Amino acid sequence: MPNGKLQLQFVDPSRSEWVHKGLDRLCELLAADDIAAGWCSRIEDAKPGSTLILHDPVHENGIPKDARAFGQRTLNRRERLVLADRLGLPVPRWCSISERDELADVFDRLEAPHFLYKADWSYSRGGVRLVSAERTVGLDRFDPDGDVFMHVLDGCPHTHKVDVFYSRVIGCRRLHTRSVLDPSFPKSFSDPSELGEIPAMADDLSRLGRDVMAYGVGLLNVDVMVDSAGREWVVELNTCSVGREATWMRWPDTYLPGYAEGIVRWAEDGCPGQPVNGARLDVPHLSARSGGLSVYQST
Repeated sequence: MPNGKLQLQFVDPSRSEWVHKGLDRLCELLAADDIAAGWCSRIEDAKPGSTLILHDPVHENGIPKDARAFGQRTLNRRERLVLADRLGLPVPRWCSISERDELADVFDRLEAPHFLYKADWSYSRGGVRLVSAERTVGLDRFDPDGDVFMHVLDGCPHTHKVDVFYSRVIGCRRLHTRSVLDPSFPKSFSDPSELGEIPAMADDLSRLGRDVMAYGVGLLNVDVMVDSAGREWVVELNTCSVGREATWMRWPDTYLPGYAEGIVRWAEDGCPGQPVNGARLDVPHLSARSGGLSVYQST
């Protein structure tokens, strides 16, 4: 933390009135703990010398030189899975390939009759597709460094999206995602989302929230799924652009005080972490091209 009182600023481009109300409330909650906080919509309006929490990545040239910024997109999808593996989280077996013509080899590498292709650019199920002998896919916008291929879990298709800041597990939103075997998977949910219970792996997620600060991460979201044996799996880390519109509108009393508490814990520990004002990190220790655990074996 810089010398003196923490000067915190959220940078959030959302136009949602609920997000704006949430940001105002966050600042009020933090003020009660003697943390001076404000927010702005554009990085150009960020105050020099502030500690910035970016809710979406910004152009690096806009970040004030003397600011400490957290929340840039510093890690791609593959690197985030490697990080989860290194921290001992239960991740389904996955791999990446260097060339498009290696796609057929993935069946043998994963020892699976079908698997998921997850493009690094994917968002809200777009760019996530099932691959099988009967259903091949073209690797559009293929990125050999960031794209991954992953085992398909055999349990409930619902996704538990868990928000975390530093050591505070904030809340869990249960998405009624359709099975990846359903052709409607990328288009719609089977039911509206609902507030869910925090997964049993909460302590691991708390540790993850602390550790990712070393990579310039701020607000974090973890996608957890449960297989037919009741085992929890981390299928994705979202280290930037964590959704706020739905959660802050529907459950502000869960998400806003929890977020504020995480920031207070972080401030009390001296705001540890590595601020990253650029767009990417050089992380040679996250260079693995495969990892995870077999979904057919006990974790």
